[in-house]
Amino acid sequence: MDSRHLPLFLAVMHYRSIGRAAASLDMTQPAASRILKKLESEVGAILFERHSAGVVPTIYAECLLPFAEEVISNSRTALEEVAALKGNGVSIARVGAVASIASSFLPRAVDRLLKRWPNLRIQLLEAVDDQLSDALARGDIDIAIAGRMQHNEVPFSRPSMLSDTLAVIATRHHPLSGQSEVSLPDLLRFRWVLPPRTTLPMQEFQRRFLVAGLSPPAATVETRSVSAIRALVASTDMLSWQPRAILSLDGASGRIVELSTPELMWKRQFYVFKRQRGLLAPAALKLIEEMRAISRES
Repeated sequence: MDSRHLPLFLAVMHYRSIGRAAASLDMTQPAASRILKKLESEVGAILFERHSAGVVPTIYAECLLPFAEEVISNSRTALEEVAALKGNGVSIARVGAVASIASSFLPRAVDRLLKRWPNLRIQLLEAVDDQLSDALARGDIDIAIAGRMQHNEVPFSRPSMLSDTLAVIATRHHPLSGQSEVSLPDLLRFRWVLPPRTTLPMQEFQRRFLVAGLSPPAATVETRSVSAIRALVASTDMLSWQPRAILSLDGASGRIVELSTPELMWKRQFYVFKRQRGLLAPAALKLIEEMRAISRES
């Protein structure tokens, strides 16, 4: 199989259109169609069903997808490392992490890494667990720091410091602020800004209300943006359920407080995940070693 055909295959899988995929790669649609036919001949199976509105991947395309992503990712990493050795480029670590780790633990590890290896470069994706899982599966990032993955990635490491505690947060002017203890029924009187229900923390959030015999609060505002959650909590009476690290972030210090709600205290442990197949870039391995070293020293 000619690996030069794989970028077009991945583009068609993304756009579900040969025309749009061709345009994204600066080629004509007839040229793209010829390449796809060659790829289907090499694979020995029809990869896409053509329709007037676009294309639909077959089961053979779905089977090929993770291997194609792996080939492209490994090829990119190999070229970057060769260029770095020749002095024409830099070694890059592509890292994904949840917000609390990206804003607290990870900067320490990056700082130590760059002091030892100043020519390395870091590409950081801050996202929630399901987004990190998808990005890791596609090869957009080398490692993901998260609590759980949706795909079949491998827990590569578990530094003991990779953890956080989730709690209810509110503006310091909130009616519930300053109470010695806030009950779950008290929380239901107010509006909430929360991540989507499909994320792991929100599943745990809902479970705790259900265990207490209560219906979980519906999100008045639903967003994955941590900065949007901070802004809404700080400037309104909305509540949220977020890592404690959010209280010390720039712009939030003093404006956002934690409410004492024992039923909603949840400490979670994070892992460093890698894909099942494929090689880790040396820069990513070096970053993992720095995280382990910080954890051991602490």
